[in-house]
Amino acid sequence: MLMCRREPEQLRGPIASSPNYDKDGRRDVTTEETMFVGIDVAKAEMVVSAIPVLERFTVANDERGMRTLVERLRPMHPQLIVLEATGGYELLSVAALVAAQFPVVVVNPRQVRDFAKATGQLAKTDRIDADILARFADVVRPEVRPIADTEAQELEALLTRRRQLLEMLQAERNRVGHVFGQGKKTVRKSLPSHIGYLERELLMTDTHLGDMIKRSPAWRERDALLQSVPGVGRLVHERARREQTQHRDRAILSTSGRRRQTKETCTRRVHAKTAHHPQRHGEHPHDLE
Repeated sequence: MLMCRREPEQLRGPIASSPNYDKDGRRDVTTEETMFVGIDVAKAEMVVSAIPVLERFTVANDERGMRTLVERLRPMHPQLIVLEATGGYELLSVAALVAAQFPVVVVNPRQVRDFAKATGQLAKTDRIDADILARFADVVRPEVRPIADTEAQELEALLTRRRQLLEMLQAERNRVGHVFGQGKKTVRKSLPSHIGYLERELLMTDTHLGDMIKRSPAWRERDALLQSVPGVGRLVHERARREQTQHRDRAILSTSGRRRQTKETCTRRVHAKTAHHPQRHGEHPHDLE
């Protein structure tokens, strides 16, 4: 009887040696997969979600976080990045992404909520919101309108100036605690004045950045994006019509209730008046002669 010798099974190598992972063990995303990214922006941090690999990470919503965001997104080569207009917290990140020539679209939060309801996503956390924004980018795919090179260069210059102002502000604030003793009175008095000037310059720079972003092609807050999506647009329209009908029905019920309450109040008042004047009840003109 012939005996077949079994070949030894080869051991798998470490994850980092796989072509699908980088040296740090993170998924190495290449252009083989079309990437859609959603970024949920808060005051202190941003949660980033990328599909279809469903990679998530969080960065601080500050100057250092912006650089980290650009570095992490660059190897992904995303086809589309979607953020919500959240009252100003998103402006710095959008400016950094647009200046880095990423395909960015800023959308109305109401449209994202309608999309989430239409697709059955009712829960709400920062991670879920980022996933919904990435899904919104994949399904709705709002058109990316490229920014002109001159505008991108101006954005980059404003971001550089903002970075310089922050560095100077930090340096001057640090000097305040070290300038003391005799012979430094003049310097000590000049520091608050210079700090105030730098703070005003920073505010003006942020205002210019915000104005540029809101005028740029990336700002799509007022566009009706969902109506062009098969299925989703119909669901959103039906939901809006149903909510409008419910609002009208509640208004009618509220009006009817107020009328009924007014009628009952008037009836009680008549009964109370009759009870206080019993001699007038049932009187006839001949009884007064």
